[in-house]
Amino acid sequence: IEWQRQHDWDAVRTRCHELARRARNELGLEPVTPDSADFFRQMVTLRLPDDAPIDLQERLYDDHRIEIPVFEHGDGRYIRASFQGYNDEGDLDRLDAALAALL
Repeated sequence: IEWQRQHDWDAVRTRCHELARRARNELGLEPVTPDSADFFRQMVTLRLPDDAPIDLQERLYDDHRIEIPVFEHGDGRYIRASFQGYNDEGDLDRLDAALAALL
């Protein structure tokens, strides 16, 4: 707790939420929650298109070194992007470019 206070972790959490919000709004995928911190903080779930490659998670990692969960729930497939203190805008840009290439 002291380390987080010394490193202004409230600002880090705010920056991470902003990256998640941008992912929600800029990746071109269907969000499953409203654009509100009441519904997500640093992690956001987005619905993949029906024709997304079945091996998307593996291709994101193998081809782009992006580790992100891809999962099925009900009748849909989703990704869950999580942004932590070590992530920055470049990580979001890399995810956006990788998804554009693969979807």
